[in-house]
Amino acid sequence: MFMAVIASHRRRRHRTAAALGWRVGIMGGFVATAVVAAVVWPSFAGAAEAVAEAVAEEAATPEADSAAEAEDNGVFLPSDRVKERQLDRARRMLAAGDWADAAGLLDELLADERDAFLQGEHAGGTRRSIRAEATRMIAALPVAGNNAYGLLFRARAERALAEALQHDDAAGVMAVARRWFATPAGQRAAVVAAIAALESGDGRAAAAWLAGLAETANAENWGPTLAVMRAAALARAGDRRAAAEMLKAARARGGGLTRIAGREVALSGETAGSSGTASTAVATAAHAWLDSFVAAGHSPSGSHAGDWLQPGGDAARNAVVEASQPLLVARYRVPLTRHPEESRLLERRRRAAAADGEWVVPAGSLVAVAGTLVAQTPLGILGIDFETGKRLWLQSAAAAGSSGSDTALQASLGRVFDDATSGCLSSDGSRVFAVESHPDALTPPAESLLGAADAIGWQNGNTLTAYDVTARGRVAWRLPGRDAGEVGAAWYMGAPLVVGDDLFVLVESGGQLRLDVLDAARGVVRWSQPLADLDEQQSAANRDAFGRRLSGLTPACAEGVLVCPLGGGAVVAVEVATRSLLWAHSYRPLEPAGDPLGGGLRIRGLVGEGRDAAAPRRGGDPWPVIASGRVVLAAYDAEEVHCLGLRDGLPVWPRPPRGRFQMAGVVDGVVVLVGRDGVEAFGIDTGLRKWSRPHPAAARPSGRGIVTATRLFLPYDTPEVVEIDLADGSVAGRHAARGGAVPGTLVAHRGELISRGVDAIDVFHQTSELESRIETARHDLRPSPWADFWEGQLAVMRGDVAAGLELLRQSAEAARSPPGAVGDALAFAMKRDFGAASACWQRWSESADPAARSAPVLRAAADGFLRAGEVPPAWRACRDLLAMEEPGAAVLIADSSDAALEVRSDRWVRGRLAELASRASAALRLEMAEAIASLAEQAAAMPEPARRRRCEELLERLGDHPAANPIRAAFVAEVDGDAGGLTGRGREWEIRRDLLGDRGRADGDLDGPDDEDPLADGPPADWPSADWPVGRVVVRRSRREPAAEPSGVGSQVVMVPLVGSTRPAIPGVAVRYDMQQRRLLVIDGYGRRVVEPLPLDWGGAAAAMPWMNQQSLIESSVVGRVLVVRAGAAVAAFDIGDSPGDSRLLWKSGGRPTAGRDMVLIRAVSAAGGRIARNGDLPLGGRITEPDDQADARSVLAPPARAAG
Repeated sequence: MFMAVIASHRRRRHRTAAALGWRVGIMGGFVATAVVAAVVWPSFAGAAEAVAEAVAEEAATPEADSAAEAEDNGVFLPSDRVKERQLDRARRMLAAGDWADAAGLLDELLADERDAFLQGEHAGGTRRSIRAEATRMIAALPVAGNNAYGLLFRARAERALAEALQHDDAAGVMAVARRWFATPAGQRAAVVAAIAALESGDGRAAAAWLAGLAETANAENWGPTLAVMRAAALARAGDRRAAAEMLKAARARGGGLTRIAGREVALSGETAGSSGTASTAVATAAHAWLDSFVAAGHSPSGSHAGDWLQPGGDAARNAVVEASQPLLVARYRVPLTRHPEESRLLERRRRAAAADGEWVVPAGSLVAVAGTLVAQTPLGILGIDFETGKRLWLQSAAAAGSSGSDTALQASLGRVFDDATSGCLSSDGSRVFAVESHPDALTPPAESLLGAADAIGWQNGNTLTAYDVTARGRVAWRLPGRDAGEVGAAWYMGAPLVVGDDLFVLVESGGQLRLDVLDAARGVVRWSQPLADLDEQQSAANRDAFGRRLSGLTPACAEGVLVCPLGGGAVVAVEVATRSLLWAHSYRPLEPAGDPLGGGLRIRGLVGEGRDAAAPRRGGDPWPVIASGRVVLAAYDAEEVHCLGLRDGLPVWPRPPRGRFQMAGVVDGVVVLVGRDGVEAFGIDTGLRKWSRPHPAAARPSGRGIVTATRLFLPYDTPEVVEIDLADGSVAGRHAARGGAVPGTLVAHRGELISRGVDAIDVFHQTSELESRIETARHDLRPSPWADFWEGQLAVMRGDVAAGLELLRQSAEAARSPPGAVGDALAFAMKRDFGAASACWQRWSESADPAARSAPVLRAAADGFLRAGEVPPAWRACRDLLAMEEPGAAVLIADSSDAALEVRSDRWVRGRLAELASRASAALRLEMAEAIASLAEQAAAMPEPARRRRCEELLERLGDHPAANPIRAAFVAEVDGDAGGLTGRGREWEIRRDLLGDRGRADGDLDGPDDEDPLADGPPADWPSADWPVGRVVVRRSRREPAAEPSGVGSQVVMVPLVGSTRPAIPGVAVRYDMQQRRLLVIDGYGRRVVEPLPLDWGGAAAAMPWMNQQSLIESSVVGRVLVVRAGAAVAAFDIGDSPGDSRLLWKSGGRPTAGRDMVLIRAVSAAGGRIARNGDLPLGGRITEPDDQADARSVLAPPARAAG
């Protein structure tokens, strides 16, 4: 029973105290492991009674543990009933005036390195740690209690400090400061520890010790010296803004003299004894001298010449940068994919997710360090030269160890928007730290059918690797070090936080989540602190908590407090200086995705596309943000934004804003949040909304923005970067991106703006820095094509279109402009000032300038002339587009008529030609017909296979235009004469010929009406004779026959909805799904199978059993002999005609990643009572329409397929 008292209260874990180990760090870099196998009896009065009371409570109220367990949501914070009862005993002694015994109990709690959280009491979801509460109680002692405490421990603290200083024992000094901080010796020990940290370059640790001193009642006794030391520590840690605020506050309190390096310096800036006439000069010199004192020695973390070293920019995750408006003309672009097709695939997935209303911000980030940009790519860690954009190195153990299979490719591409764990990087200025996962670890196992065992999935954890940026990405170290014999699966939850020479990383291993503090140079664990035990359902190794692997959980640090998000509704704070727990806060996590069935039951994988608790949730942040003594938490698994006190963890906002937000930053006490619907600002101290700004029409954020002292620069998929004034939320500027590239997560670095998009890194100039460089270049009297190019770009951006385009053309003639840049500028100029830009376009067209003949320029010209009512020049632009041959498949482009509309490039041409034909004069229509006839003749003269491809391209662009009929007839005739057989390309061309129409139509109108009824002209020849006897269908059911199960539960063959058919080759065609064989069955109007069963695993999806009449995610359409099936986001086409062939699958397309979680769901519908009686006569053997063939009232997920072109 006694052993059970000190064990964790979580009975469900079935853990005993003998199995719990706490790894506790010791100063100096050593780590000791203390296993709780025995208990030391308290030596002060009342401790035995506390133990007895704890045992009695454990036996009498077991339901208390159950209540606390329910609150933990599967994340169980450390607890210790003995210590909690001991603390309660101390409170009662203090209330009774028993100062000595109470002080003894509290000191014993501080002497034990192990810590736990108070379980029995919490305010607003926040629990204090036992050590933190004991420290608070000692600091709050009245005069009598303080005197008793001093009599007991003042002398002991003095002796311990003297001994530690005599033996140069840094760990002993810090032990005195941690245990006896309330004594003069303890506070002197804190000062010594702070000075030692400053000398070693660890500004964060020094700031933590000094912050504790500033909160004591004796802080005023230190005078301005304490403020100067805190400012020095903050500056050494790289937080010069906070250091300046600290000195400003100290001067406001009256200043005074302080002694630094043997000199007395006034906080006003005057050296003692200086005259007032020279005060300004002396003040400047004194401040400069202080800067040199602070900057000497170790380079502070985060101050490497403006480098961007980790997500959020600094340890507090709240970097406020210096930036001006961007010029979104890429200085260079570095693709992050292996092939352009991968980029198109990622862009399609981004568009599909945005159309579904999902969060589509890339999960990854980059670091800018030592003149190198480093980012995670599907191939590994890529290093890029910042000045030139040249790839320097590519390293990745995970990529080298993967098979390179299609599954690995899909996993790497599919997690661009989800995987913050591997996508985010951090750096200490010379090394880059990355969490790397095997491709199998990034894809959860597929759901199994009911009755089958679930696949376990990847269980071998991931790795944390350090790459040396200065040595072409050479591996400096890797954890776990399997080569050194370290075995065991560990999950590193996110990129480590870099603070000086320390790395703070959250690690899950053996069902326990802990904080490891590593040496950045060697990867050695300096100390470790257990944070929580995890329920099996919360473990990253569990398939139902797969989203934790991708969440990228990483801490933030400020003012000596490290805030660690744990997920599962919990966040824990650790005091860095004392290496002890401070507080823990619990919030309500999101419920697992799923459709609740009767009684609150949830069955995985039966709703939506199989998304459940294992699926990653987009939105939220993997890290907290610390500012103004507050912690702002927009957790990835929370529906609210929480603001907590940094030192006590208590909620600050009475009504947290609800919704899925990402933090933009905190500036001047204003919290700026980016949500799905807009940008909002809240007061950090009150939680009251300051302003709200909706997103621009048809625009969604496409990455994380950056904040300056007055502005938020936020990227959108329109594509553009919107500049928002932080004072009132007004739009200060909208900066459109050239070339159509969507900007991603932004980083300000060395006067430029870096965008980490879904498939590439783009580097843009900032206008203020660019203007300075242009001015410098103009000082040289020699011509500068570089200056001409960028000055022209600036002029076009500001509306001086004619002058800007002329400068750009001059730079192009000097061959100093990037390919396509002048054309992009011309297309952009047409949107700014069409009159001036169109005049340039017509001049350039006459001189056959390539910039005037690019597709974006021609589309912009055609739209502009149509809006102006100038039809002939609009036709000239469309004529050039019609004559242009596209190297690949048609792509989606934005339509100027509607910001939310995107159309294929060939359909865009078709629509503009139709508009031109309706508005053109007779002479112009004749000119159009002659031009199209000339294009047809040119296509006919081409060799194969270019001739067919060109004819098909022209047909797609011309559509139903009368001039297309000769091309269509020639194309059909050529296909008819093809002797390629009915397999491979032969069958494909035959199907295309069938879709074009019947050969016998002499008028050339080959497009018939949609949804044509095959029985409209009477029954076919094989229809049963009308002379058959007439009968009536009535309900007949045997009494022994059981009633049909509702919704078809138990049926193995269910209906697949047919949402439309166009001239079906098979009369009365219908589609069924065989759940046992997982095949599609195609039958005719008589129930006969037309073709062999068709496989439905072409999308990598598994079919789920029908439950409770849920919405179908599979639909079908028939166009001639082609069956088009949509399952989730995937689409495939099958040939169901009479032609034989090796495979009936014609093509397939998946809109989003299908590996692992997307599931095909079938809606089963059947009559509850068998056949339904029908009135009226039907010929025996005739077609009977059953209820599952009826068009039920439901929403259609996609329109029916139809032939085009």
